[in-house]
Amino acid sequence: MLQQHKTKFYKELEKLQPRRAKVEQERTKLQEIADKFEVSLQSKNVSVKNKEIQDKLESFKKSLTKKVQIWQDKFRQDTKQEKFQSDLQKSFIVIIYGKVKAGKSTLGNFVAANKLKEQEIRFTIYDDKGEAERLKELVEFKTDILECTAQIQLFSLASLAWVDTPGLSSMTGANGELARSYINNADFVIFPTSSDSPLQQDEIRQIKELVSLLNKPFSLFITKSDKTEEDEVNGEMVKILLNKSEENRRMQEDDVKQRLESCVDVRSNILGEIISFSVFTAKEGLKNGDSKLYAESNIEKFYELLSEKVLVKADKLKSEAPFKGLVGLIDGVLNSDSLKELKSEFSELSNEVKKIERKISELKPDLQHKMKTVISKIIDANEDSLSAGNSRQKFESMSEQIKDKITQITGDMVAKVMEEFDKNALSILNFSSEGFGVSNRYISVVVEPGLFEKAWRGVKRVFGYDTPDDIKKFAAGDNRQELLNKFNKMQSEFYTGSYINDVENAIRENLVKPFGEILESYGKSIEKFEKDLKLFEEHLTKDSTC
Repeated sequence: MLQQHKTKFYKELEKLQPRRAKVEQERTKLQEIADKFEVSLQSKNVSVKNKEIQDKLESFKKSLTKKVQIWQDKFRQDTKQEKFQSDLQKSFIVIIYGKVKAGKSTLGNFVAANKLKEQEIRFTIYDDKGEAERLKELVEFKTDILECTAQIQLFSLASLAWVDTPGLSSMTGANGELARSYINNADFVIFPTSSDSPLQQDEIRQIKELVSLLNKPFSLFITKSDKTEEDEVNGEMVKILLNKSEENRRMQEDDVKQRLESCVDVRSNILGEIISFSVFTAKEGLKNGDSKLYAESNIEKFYELLSEKVLVKADKLKSEAPFKGLVGLIDGVLNSDSLKELKSEFSELSNEVKKIERKISELKPDLQHKMKTVISKIIDANEDSLSAGNSRQKFESMSEQIKDKITQITGDMVAKVMEEFDKNALSILNFSSEGFGVSNRYISVVVEPGLFEKAWRGVKRVFGYDTPDDIKKFAAGDNRQELLNKFNKMQSEFYTGSYINDVENAIRENLVKPFGEILESYGKSIEKFEKDLKLFEEHLTKDSTC
């Protein structure tokens, strides 16, 4: 009865007949979504008439393309492990996943070593290309292989495939990434944390990843729950391996559970309770026939949990795993930092359109003021030399001066918004000198007659003759000021009105509009990619629960 749960566990393995659902077609659909998104990005034109904006668009396109490649690599990595999945399609895949020195290989070796006598065990190593190497002579995991090579090692026992992964805090980053790539194939995950310092912050992050991104059911165990004390035996000091006290274990289990509940839904994602045990004391107890040491190691609780909480659900976990694996891949993209960064970069580009709009708004009143000043100065400079003889030529000359000066200041100011700007594209005033001829003005004055003239007019009136008053005209200046005012008004109304509106429309047509259209195109592609992934995720979730 001492090892009843351990014995039951190995017997239950013989009864398992799990079958992995085929998801190759679904995996192909996911790849097609990513491929279409990538093609849509490559086909976009990012040409605008502003070098600064052009550079930002090019930078955004490169950043976006790089992120898509990262996502594509994740999808392809899942496909690349087809050999691994195919080899184990009839096995219940348990992957042990966690930090370096958490006791992963030690636990796997203990499970392998305590199989039933009639059971056969086969060790296999997969490299980073998914190629398998069968190691018939191997009887346990090599504890040094995980830190020096990019390999995954496993043993097959009946219908169980126990997979040992490199540590997530491995000195070699490639090993940590390899562990993450293979975890997607797991039907169930064991996450060990060392009793020396259980559930550190980096382990909490890894568990969040398991739950929120990889969508994996798991059990958490506190390993290495033992201690070493010194004692005197036959006059010599020796080290004695002991189990930690029940009180100490309970305190650690409660603490880990409390901290775990603050970051994940324990009830939905964890199978069984958090158990603290020691492989070392269990192994030592079996070796020396120390039943008390073995019993207090708590290893029986570990076997009981696997039998009663995990193996009874093996068929269901196996059938759901491939769909959940793809859902995990999709969640990994939808919740990734790279997608958040992409949206942030897109938002920054969208703000550039608003900045240009503000520049245009600020440009218009300032330009109108400068136009009026230019017109007034040119008119003032030519006023004194204007005469009836040169009026038409003068007005035409002033019109040309105003046009040239305003074209210059307009071009300079517009160039602040549009770097690639052709001043010749600006509208030109079609001025005609007709109606701008200077002419003299006269006033009529009634001339008062002299005494003789008055007497003579009196005689005429006696005989019935009326003599009209003598009217003379005197020069009273000219119409120059009136014409100058009219010219000033016409020039000002044109340049500050229709002309500046044409300039504003040119900026919008040549910069704001194409920039906005490019951003809109990117926005629609990103939105469609997200929508397609979410719809596909809903489809996979539905299929996995049927």
